[in-house]
Amino acid sequence: MKNTLLIQKEFIKLALKWDELSFKQQQKYLKLHPKSRKKLTAIKEVENVKKSIDVLSFIVKHSPFKNKAFICGGYVRDKILGKPSKDIDITVAAPNGGIELANYISQKLGIREPVIFPTFGTAKIQLPTGIEAEFVQTRNEEYVRGNRKPTTSFGTLKEDVERRDFTINTLLEDLTTKEIVDLTGQGIDDLKKGIIRTPLEPNITFQDDPLRMLRAVRFATKYNFEFADDIIPALKRNADELQHISKERIQDELNKILMTDKPSRAFSIMLKTGLLKQFMPELVELKDLKQGKYHYTDAWGHTMAALDSSKKDLIIRLSALMHDIGKPKTLSFGEDGEPHFYQHERVSGEIAVDILKRLKYSNDIVDKVSKVIESHMRVRNSKQWSKAAIRRFIRDMGANLSEVLDLIEADRKSHHPKHNDLDSLNLLRERINQIQMEKPVENIVSPLTGKEIMEILNLPQGPSIGKAKDYIQDLMLENPDMTKEQAIDSLQKFKLI
Repeated sequence: MKNTLLIQKEFIKLALKWDELSFKQQQKYLKLHPKSRKKLTAIKEVENVKKSIDVLSFIVKHSPFKNKAFICGGYVRDKILGKPSKDIDITVAAPNGGIELANYISQKLGIREPVIFPTFGTAKIQLPTGIEAEFVQTRNEEYVRGNRKPTTSFGTLKEDVERRDFTINTLLEDLTTKEIVDLTGQGIDDLKKGIIRTPLEPNITFQDDPLRMLRAVRFATKYNFEFADDIIPALKRNADELQHISKERIQDELNKILMTDKPSRAFSIMLKTGLLKQFMPELVELKDLKQGKYHYTDAWGHTMAALDSSKKDLIIRLSALMHDIGKPKTLSFGEDGEPHFYQHERVSGEIAVDILKRLKYSNDIVDKVSKVIESHMRVRNSKQWSKAAIRRFIRDMGANLSEVLDLIEADRKSHHPKHNDLDSLNLLRERINQIQMEKPVENIVSPLTGKEIMEILNLPQGPSIGKAKDYIQDLMLENPDMTKEQAIDSLQKFKLI
């Protein structure tokens, strides 16, 4: 019901008619309203993109921009790979060509004027299909070391291609002929062979914009590509150039890396090249940190295995990445020589707060990730838990319950098979679901108000009343059906500390 109201509010807020909703919006609505007479009329986004490009191509063919406008970037790459893409970026080989073509198209289609960014010579329009297209003139860029903001000027198509990060991203599609243009002579071949290569000497490419080093790692991980021979040495040589990049941009790339199918590969590359210690040196300390009998690898290997097995959700991936990051600071040894990491979950949560704040994550993400990490050791011996203990766990976890359980599952999957205890976790999930079906913990409330408690105890408002309220609430977890009379009787036996 809650989701239904939310989506209805969303539609009202947008003031859209049914036919104006996106494919996903219509699909979501129909899923929530199975008896609805409405029919799925929206075109899938991938079809909208194709339709948009056909329209743009037709206009360009019959305009002064014939043979001068090219689709560039991710769309062409993904098209060759057979993957959908919604990004339409168009480069125009004419001075101020991006703005002029955007204006020309908006006039021909009778749509709203483009949003113009004159500093960069770019313009953006929204096509009748709802798809956005961005236009820019071909340009040349000159960087001053340590400054990400380049001096730009009109450039040739070849200069425009060479300023890009990797050969696989230099491919163009001529809007006039629909032919693929590979000006480096390597883009198509590298795409087919699965190679990450820079169009210029890699030290130049990475020094122009050091964030490209993280992008190289991300693309290699996302597409399971290998590096050209000169890339790894260049990454090692230029790793400390990341200090010139804003933390917000690093965070954005880190998030994209975390959401790949196998992020451990990216982190292994970043560890090997020195990139990781530039923005998360605390994680590097897990390498070669030996663990006890419950693990079959060092703390780094365990963390990477947990990361790969975790659900593809940013909160859970961040939590998995840092769930054991406090182990180096909590290492101790027992009389038998076994390593121990007492309270490592609490220390890991504290370190995670420092890292996430440093990387400019929102307060909501910082708070949620730290709490999930701090709770990942809470369910030891859960087979012996009573119903009341499970209710307390549900109450204590609150809105983080699902994420905590998902992190624990990823953590246990990366333990030694003899000690992963996944059966008890699955049992706990079943018991939680059963208890919540009987009576949701959030609906278990004291039958006594604070005012009634003050009257019964004959005390003014203060800490003692708070303790009494917690006492009754705790009893309610033992007996969710406690009556008001039973609560009064229990309260009268309550002895204030």
